[in-house]
Amino acid sequence: MKKALVTDVDALKAKLEHYLQIDKIVYRITVDLINVSSENIDDKLNSMLREVGEYFGIDRTYIFLIRDNDLIDNTHEWCREEIVETMQHMKGIPISGFTWWLDEIERFGNVHIPRVIECEDEATRQMLLPFGVQSLLSVPLLKGDEYMGLIGFDAVREERSWDENEINMLEMMAYVVSGAISTVRREKELIDARSKAVEGDQIKSAFLSSISHELRTPLHHVIGFSELISQMSKNEEIISFADMISESGKQLLTMVEDLFDLSVFNEGNIRPQCEEFKLADLFNELKHGFETVLNIASKNDVIENIFECDEELLNRVIVSDKRKISSILNHIYRNAVKFTEGGIIRFHVMTSANKLLFVIRDSGIGIDSKIQKEIFGLFMKAKTVSSNLAGIGIGLPIAQLLTKAINGQLYLDSEPGKGSSFYLEIDFNLPESES
Repeated sequence: MKKALVTDVDALKAKLEHYLQIDKIVYRITVDLINVSSENIDDKLNSMLREVGEYFGIDRTYIFLIRDNDLIDNTHEWCREEIVETMQHMKGIPISGFTWWLDEIERFGNVHIPRVIECEDEATRQMLLPFGVQSLLSVPLLKGDEYMGLIGFDAVREERSWDENEINMLEMMAYVVSGAISTVRREKELIDARSKAVEGDQIKSAFLSSISHELRTPLHHVIGFSELISQMSKNEEIISFADMISESGKQLLTMVEDLFDLSVFNEGNIRPQCEEFKLADLFNELKHGFETVLNIASKNDVIENIFECDEELLNRVIVSDKRKISSILNHIYRNAVKFTEGGIIRFHVMTSANKLLFVIRDSGIGIDSKIQKEIFGLFMKAKTVSSNLAGIGIGLPIAQLLTKAINGQLYLDSEPGKGSSFYLEIDFNLPESES
């Protein structure tokens, strides 16, 4: 009985490690496709197919895209060594030949054939068996409710099947690919109609909005599943693995939420919403939020938070946009944690010449003066810091956009190797009863 229990625990650990690795692959693919363009999309998609194929031990991975004239083409393919390539034979196929596939997708959301030889659709068997396909999984590429094509995974050397969580994560990857392909198609359309400056803003806005909406639901499933395992299991190692999956999912969800905020801001839907609130309430909310961020980053044992504010100032009631102030400071703080391996992060609130000043000072890697202006630009992270650090370079740009929306100022002091200080300055507006 004990041996069987140990075997079950080992199997569950292996499965959790497997799901965690898939989560990391989806994260890398998402980040890689953020800045996709017509010049690099083929390389990025081929690289994605190779990475997924090698990890899952799949023999052939591919993408089919539908043309405007109801034909479908095999546009991208990766094959393991000694596996026959099929892309050259899969061009200009009438979409009518995929009727059974479309029906399966309508019913189940995907096409999963563990044994092709037993597939109920004769046309599908005749198409797959000549290429040695024993098992197949295909997930749709969708733009809203419209089919764009599919991503397929073939097992040739031996039969295999995919479990529900693997399929969910591969479907989440398909959402990302759909967004990237939509972006490039939109780019090509806009090139003919608008200048590149206008085109770039609209493409990014459309892609960011699309990808954030599509990723939220499956991400909540991943997080919920891992938290359920953590609550139900009594094995400390399994709980640790489950917590790693949950934290990784939450980090990806934070990135998705940022992408959604950015798409909203780019559309001009950002307005200040002022309210009366006690500064102490904001201060305590930020304190709790900062501690949570530090804990999720697993740096609470190497970074010390220091919170400073005069007691009299904390008791003051001010009029401003509390939600946007909180969002700005949270973006800055997360950035500070990301680039601080150890030491202190100090949060200070003070008044200066009828202004309210929030300061976040860290002891991290610092920022060279030559690129300090650039860090508020979109997706500048990759050009300014090590690519080993997580993130896609939108936190500070969002903070800057929010700051402008509330008529504030955001600036910094920094020196490489000595840390950075970020300053948020807003009007110190009092309620009418105190003015």
